[in-house]
Amino acid sequence: MKKLLLLLIFISETAYSANWVKVAATADGQEVIFIDTQSIQRSGNSVTYWEKVNNSTRTKQGDLSSKLQKTINCVTRDFRVLYFIFYDDLNNQGKVTSSFSADTLPEDLKSWRPIVPESVMESSRKYLCK
Repeated sequence: MKKLLLLLIFISETAYSANWVKVAATADGQEVIFIDTQSIQRSGNSVTYWEKVNNSTRTKQGDLSSKLQKTINCVTRDFRVLYFIFYDDLNNQGKVTSSFSADTLPEDLKSWRPIVPESVMESSRKYLCK
C-alpha cells in the first residue's frame, strides 16, 4: 500500500507543473517557505494550497525539504495541515522519506490552530488572503 501511495504521488507530481513563489523565511534563515500559486483553491473564507519548505540544514529525521497541503481561514486567521511529504533533498527532490495524510497526522497537527502574528504562517496568510 505504501509503495502504491508513493507511486501515485510520483505520477501526480510529474503530471503537475507547480509555480513556486517565495513568501517567507524564518529569522534565522533555517527555513524558506514557498507557495505553489497554481494549487491555490478558494472556497468561501478558506484557501487551500500547497507549500514547500526548504531547510538550510537536515532535520533530525535527515530531511532537507517538505511539501504540505494546508487550509487557511482568512477571517478567523486559523489554519490546519491536510498533508505532509518529506524529502531527503532540497526543493522536494530526491527520495520521499515519509508522508502523512490528515487521517494519520497527530491530532495537534490536523486540528485548526491560530496563526501567530508576525510569523512565517502570517506571511502566507497575507499572501493568500489579499
